[in-house]
Amino acid sequence: MKKVLILFLIFLCGQFVAGIIAGSMGWLENARYMGYTILAVDLLIIALLWRLRLAGEKESYPKGTGWLTGKTLLAGAGILALAFGVNIMLEPLNLSDLGLEATFEAMRSDVLCILMLCVVGPWLEELIFRDGILRHLAQNGIKPVWAVVVSALLFGLVHGDPAQMVPASLLGLVLGLLYVHTGDLSLCLPAHIINNSVAIGLMYIPGSDEWTKDLSVPEHIALGLPLLLVGALLIYIIIARKKKSL
Repeated sequence: MKKVLILFLIFLCGQFVAGIIAGSMGWLENARYMGYTILAVDLLIIALLWRLRLAGEKESYPKGTGWLTGKTLLAGAGILALAFGVNIMLEPLNLSDLGLEATFEAMRSDVLCILMLCVVGPWLEELIFRDGILRHLAQNGIKPVWAVVVSALLFGLVHGDPAQMVPASLLGLVLGLLYVHTGDLSLCLPAHIINNSVAIGLMYIPGSDEWTKDLSVPEHIALGLPLLLVGALLIYIIIARKKKSL
């Protein structure tokens, strides 16, 4: 359990340190430089996790073409359907994102910021919450299903703002199930990268977040619930087969 606490504190400290560095340099209002700071800190934490053997060891990654399988595309499609479904259903609540969407909008014009948002950020989060916290919980006698739930709730918690906490918790739950199924990052990491990349990609399409604004609450549910169910079905198709032990 000590490793679980250490991993969680490393993640929180990394975010805190990135904020301190950016604040001391006067970059808090400059999204691009803030992105550079987070990218550098994330990469240092990834190296630290590997060096301390807390996550990201050789067996965490599939060999050869293990990343490119039919299951990878299915997992990505399932994650996207779930993400779109839950976000559409939550939209009428008008939950605050504490200005994060505006920050992401400002970052999307910079290649290094996109790398941080779409690849390095998901990589670090999968190492911390799936290959780290979830795996260590399971190895310490916690049933895998509860290890998935705990890691998912922590994943949602660290996202901080009301608009992201519920979708992030659901995303963490599904990514955790994918991790338990494979015993490595072969599905959960590509699915996470696909989810973030599509979210950032949609920011380049004018009005992509406006078309559901005028829908009624029943219409939001009627549109979002089928997507949620389709996503759940796709993930179930993947995990229904025999899983590997952690």
